[in-house]
Amino acid sequence: MTQTVLVAHSYLTKAIELIYEAIAGFFKTWMKSIIAARQAEANLKIVPYLRSEYKGMSDSEILQILNAKIVEDLKK
Repeated sequence: MTQTVLVAHSYLTKAIELIYEAIAGFFKTWMKSIIAARQAEANLKIVPYLRSEYKGMSDSEILQILNAKIVEDLKK
C-alpha cells in the first residue's frame, strides 16, 4: 500500500512540475516578446537622432542594425 501511494505521489509531483514549467516558460517568452516590441518601437523613435553617428546610412538601414541587436540579445 505504501509503495502504491509513493508511486502515485511521484507521478503527481512530476505532472505538477511539468505544468508549472510550461506556465513559467509561457510567461517568460511572453515577457521577452513584450520587451522586444517596446525596444523596436523605441528604436523607431530614436533613429532620427542617430543619423549623425551612422553617416551615409538611411533611416531603414539604421533601424535594421538596431533591431538586429534586439534579435541577437533575445537568442542569448
